Amino acid sequence: MLTDTDEQRSFKKLSHILKTGKSNTIWSDQLGDIYIDKGCTGKNGYGLLHIIEGRYIKDKHNHDEITAILYKVTDVAKNGNITDSIIIKNKNNDKCMGIEKDGIIAIIDRRKEKNGEKFVITGYELNNKKEEATGAIQTVIARYGFTPEFSDFRKQVGAVVSSFQVSQQLKDKSRKIEIARKAGYVHGVCECVVAIGDDRALGKKLLTEMNITKGIAKKYANPETYKTLEHGIFAQKHEQNLEQSKSFKR
Repeated sequence: MLTDTDEQRSFKKLSHILKTGKSNTIWSDQLGDIYIDKGCTGKNGYGLLHIIEGRYIKDKHNHDEITAILYKVTDVAKNGNITDSIIIKNKNNDKCMGIEKDGIIAIIDRRKEKNGEKFVITGYELNNKKEEATGAIQTVIARYGFTPEFSDFRKQVGAVVSSFQVSQQLKDKSRKIEIARKAGYVHGVCECVVAIGDDRALGKKLLTEMNITKGIAKKYANPETYKTLEHGIFAQKHEQNLEQSKSFKR
């Protein structure tokens, strides 16, 4: 069983990695040195940031739970046993390893470096012992949640989560601006076509050159403008087909 000093060091180590971005290692009797990297987020993410991203965005865990999960992942990687109960592949389609303990699986990836290969903690998963895993996470919070070491690490986790929130807000704002720009552009083109009036050839040419389809016009143009187009130039093809059908019957 770990001593309080060992656990304090674990929280301090994790906090230092998030603060500085400098990697550290833990020793596993089964794999030897396993690196704990700050890592990165996104599709090919790994390390602490990847775990935080998944637990916050995907699982909606709070800061205490994420802090406890990161601690447990490193503990599992250090003291757990290799398991085949889960299969995960990295970006190179190579199989990652799972180390299991207390219902939690730490995902370990073999990453190629300039000086060879190294084992890196890259993710976190639950097996079919979800209740056991939840209990282990809550035990960490109950036992260490009020310690300075846990609190300091929690602040680092909170800072990362806040950066996700700001990034998402910027993406949402950028998306809204882009939609507004597109709506203005499409509506402007559609207004021009309406102004052209009965010159269907010119109106059709303008829509084609500006890549405005009926669906795009319906989505972005003013409803009244689209209604005019719907009964005008967008109805032309249907009217032509109808006229051709009548001619064929004659």
